Amino acid sequence: MNPRPSAQDSHSGCRPRRGLVISPNQNLTLSQVPVSEAGSAGGVLQTGQRIGSAVGIAAIGAVFFNRLAASGGDYAVAFRMGLYVTIAFMAIALAAAITDVVAGRREARASPGS
Repeated sequence: MNPRPSAQDSHSGCRPRRGLVISPNQNLTLSQVPVSEAGSAGGVLQTGQRIGSAVGIAAIGAVFFNRLAASGGDYAVAFRMGLYVTIAFMAIALAAAITDVVAGRREARASPGS
């Protein structure tokens, strides 16, 4: 028996939590789409998620390996810089979400009859 956990072991605990986030986000995102356009909207949503994932992985990986090479193989420095990029992406996503919520509330106040 190997006492060290594998990458699979560390990610298996994330799966249920991802489901708790992704499913409601997709429902919320697609809630304003007419049923007749739901298939196309779902495809666009999935495409956007795939592109966002690819760009994020590429950016974080590029920073990590750039810092790893520049620091002479210091994984702690490379990991820290990759984590900073991840935090920056999360902050941008949070700012976009807050902006969307605020805009939605303003819109709802401006048209109380609908």
